[in-house]
Amino acid sequence: MKTRSKPRTKMVRRRRRSYKFKDLVSELPDDILHRIISSLSIDEALRTSILSKRWIHLWKNAMHLDFDCTHMIKTLSKIAIISGVEIEKYGKIVNTVLNQHIGNLTSCYFKHFAPSIWLGDLRTWVEFVVERKKLTCLSLECKTSIYVDSKIVKAAYDYLKPKLFSNLCSLELTNYKLKKTVLLAFQSCEKLKILKLKNIAMENSTINGILKNCFGLEKFSLLDSNGFSSLKIENQNLKFLELLRLNVKEIYVNVDDLQVVVIDSIVCTPKGFRFYSQNLLSFSSTCNAQGNSFLKTQDILENCSDLLVSSLQIYYFLLWL
Repeated sequence: MKTRSKPRTKMVRRRRRSYKFKDLVSELPDDILHRIISSLSIDEALRTSILSKRWIHLWKNAMHLDFDCTHMIKTLSKIAIISGVEIEKYGKIVNTVLNQHIGNLTSCYFKHFAPSIWLGDLRTWVEFVVERKKLTCLSLECKTSIYVDSKIVKAAYDYLKPKLFSNLCSLELTNYKLKKTVLLAFQSCEKLKILKLKNIAMENSTINGILKNCFGLEKFSLLDSNGFSSLKIENQNLKFLELLRLNVKEIYVNVDDLQVVVIDSIVCTPKGFRFYSQNLLSFSSTCNAQGNSFLKTQDILENCSDLLVSSLQIYYFLLWL
């Protein structure tokens, strides 16, 4: 008995040809599309302009811009040495995108080459997005390279305008050497709630001056940083504190309403670590490095009576539950 597979196949093909796929994404409102584009890196966001006439200018209204030099310059994945061509190309792309962007920004991320600092490009970009784009969240990262002389990586904010960061709610800095002149940009930073410093070289007066100016901080993270020997934290609005891989002589923390503390691989004498907080809810102390000089959890609890009392209160509360 013969089968009718061929006629059925023809019918399926006809149905497929007659069926029209709808572009549901393009039918979304502009506000939602702006949010979708804002989640992309700038090179991916620019590619969306070729999808259709409607998408040509949508990226210009993105609420977040992500300038990652490792994504923007394709040759970086193939060569190890950074040449002036890549640096110049990165700068031109950033300038073009910022000049064509429409409206304000909520957040912006710059991962740039070290020469962008002493060339003055970084300073220009930061001042542009903060002052003209009404930015509230800013993340800056210098792409370090063994082929770049260490003398080139100077203070990132030597000549920034006073009170430049005063309207920011969140600031993250990675791979910089900060001088005391940076304190001018941190003047009147009571609006700054989140501050994260990673791999930062600075002196005692710089780090403690920043914390003093940012008295409204609620979350502070200090990771892999050096150059200072004393850390003083008395920000009374602070709720979250993270200290990772630091080598200091003393750490003084006096915050009544501090709730969460995370400590990892800290080199400090037990008596040099002084901690005062009465409302602590979570305390974590670990050491992921080898060596006898690292601060132990037992030493922290023994030398910080308030911390021990808070830990016992949490313990008994959990037992009661």
